[in-house]
Amino acid sequence: MGQKLLSLLISLIKIDTTVDESQSMEYIYVYLKKLYNKKLFYVKQPLWDKKRFNLIIGNCEQPDILLMGHLDTVPIKVKNQLYPFIDWNTLYGRGSVDMKSWVAINIDIIPYLLENSKKFWMIFYCDEEYNFLGMKKFITTYQWKITPKLTIIPEPTNTTIILWFRGVAEIEIEIGGKSAHTAQRDKGINAINEIVSFVKELECFLQQRDTYGLTSLVNLTGIYWWTDNDWKIIWKGNIIPDIVKGLMEIRLWNDFSQEEFTKYTSDYFEKKWLKQNILKINFWFPPLLQYDLLSYYQTYGNVGISNTFWYSDIQMIKEHIWGDCIQIWPWPNEKSHQEDEYVDIKSIYNAKQIIMNIISGI
Repeated sequence: MGQKLLSLLISLIKIDTTVDESQSMEYIYVYLKKLYNKKLFYVKQPLWDKKRFNLIIGNCEQPDILLMGHLDTVPIKVKNQLYPFIDWNTLYGRGSVDMKSWVAINIDIIPYLLENSKKFWMIFYCDEEYNFLGMKKFITTYQWKITPKLTIIPEPTNTTIILWFRGVAEIEIEIGGKSAHTAQRDKGINAINEIVSFVKELECFLQQRDTYGLTSLVNLTGIYWWTDNDWKIIWKGNIIPDIVKGLMEIRLWNDFSQEEFTKYTSDYFEKKWLKQNILKINFWFPPLLQYDLLSYYQTYGNVGISNTFWYSDIQMIKEHIWGDCIQIWPWPNEKSHQEDEYVDIKSIYNAKQIIMNIISGI
């Protein structure tokens, strides 16, 4: 059984899924049909580009368990990453730890799920590394139509069970200061300085609300001042900048809401006698803080806090499908996306055992 899992994983790594996952999806489809035929159902769910597709398999109409796993990887950094090899207890190759090991584990535990009459779906999906197109398609089709008790989405977690996931927001804001010649800068209000100060003060404010030792961050990711129609910056070296547009990202670890942010921003600039010309929230996703699940999942292994800075696709499941949502996967976490990406083979089987223990209680 162990060799079968490893052989499948090696076959998946050899298929390039940096741009198009279709060949890998088709490989899994044929592989499963040959093994299980009518014991499972098989759905090819096309994405909007009509070329790529998610693959959904299962044994029931209403699953208790969702096992998710994406097949895409980030671009190959060195040519030999599509030629996996084993060195001692280490398997090297693109996608070995992020995320094809999980796909192989999913397939490897199907006999256990069938033998123990577990009601399950497995979703092999596209585009997690970029725009979540595969997950968005799944959500659009199935939201509120299924009610699983548990969803497991893997990310490299060093075999730690992750229950808490950081939220994220992206905001565009334009403020007006007061123009002046740099020879008389005391008569102007530098809008660039003011937006930098705003970001710093907002971060301090948010961190005062953080709990459990978690830390929210606010990143100023772009500033535009004196730009032409093509957004090319035109330098005005002797003028105090009176208008600035900033792009910022909030990595959130508390329940601060869009409404609170809008009020905070309005009050902040009003007190400073600054104009707020534009405030646009491109997206705002709250953190997923499942504190109530801590004691239960501690019985299955080490439970930790996600160090993921970005919004996770598991949060889409929580918001639109519901149920317990957890992440767990082998190690080393820090080798995701790297030139020497590898997975520790023993940790694959450790993670598999933890997952089967958790599933046994469903």
